[in-house]
Amino acid sequence: MALKKNTDEALKECPFVSTVIVYKRTGQEINWQHDRDVWWHDFVKDADAYIKPEPMDAEDMLYLLYTSGSTGKPKGIVHTTGGYLTGVSATHRMIFDLRERTCTGARPTSGG
Repeated sequence: MALKKNTDEALKECPFVSTVIVYKRTGQEINWQHDRDVWWHDFVKDADAYIKPEPMDAEDMLYLLYTSGSTGKPKGIVHTTGGYLTGVSATHRMIFDLRERTCTGARPTSGG
């Protein structure tokens, strides 16, 4: 899928976007706009390895997911911080049977 090409096309309708961060993944030739496009590896090269987490309220928006559904018109669904993280946690526990020792790498003691 030509993600960069699709992005360039979509941005014709978004003149307020000033920077596009591009991750080199496939090695395909892409159209590069020198005044706008930045390689990911250049963008993060001076970034700190650790950034202190920011406290969030459960209802703070985490991201908007857009879909066209069956109507062909874009629709967005808001995922909140608490709702999304609760769903991820529940999925790990109930579907993948993820347990603390799996996460930490600790092995059970001789008693169990």
